Amino acid sequence: MPAWVRGTTTAWFGWSGAEYAASYSKLVWRSGASLSLRYAALLLVTALVSPHLNVYDLVVVSPALLMIGNWALECPDHPLSTLTQRLLYGAYALPLFGVLTQFTHLQLSVVAMSGLSVTVAATALRQGDVKDWRIFSGSARIMSGRLTDVRDESA
Repeated sequence: MPAWVRGTTTAWFGWSGAEYAASYSKLVWRSGASLSLRYAALLLVTALVSPHLNVYDLVVVSPALLMIGNWALECPDHPLSTLTQRLLYGAYALPLFGVLTQFTHLQLSVVAMSGLSVTVAATALRQGDVKDWRIFSGSARIMSGRLTDVRDESA
């Protein structure tokens, strides 16, 4: 197979993946999930779609990782919480191992951040179905389809 065909195929898959991620982030943004999860998903997809992301540009991802970590610690009973925590560890540590790209021919941090963005998107899109999980930081939570304050329950 000629090199230009391999390059064209790789570019086609790359741009298709970027378009899929951008359209999926649009669905997440329009979902009824908390603003922090929606914002985190948007930041992750922005970093993943960017073709010229350097190590020092990863400061863009750090607020997203902090918000996702906050959610994972607030909702330990969620089925995706453990997986989210493990992917967070990878997303924090794997950019430091960029040297391994010479052997793997794939940045492992991209795999971790892609998995993290998929789990965050799945969580954000499912939050409309599950009413009992705390999805807002602070004292607010979703109960029986409406936003209530925890302080109002004690009265």
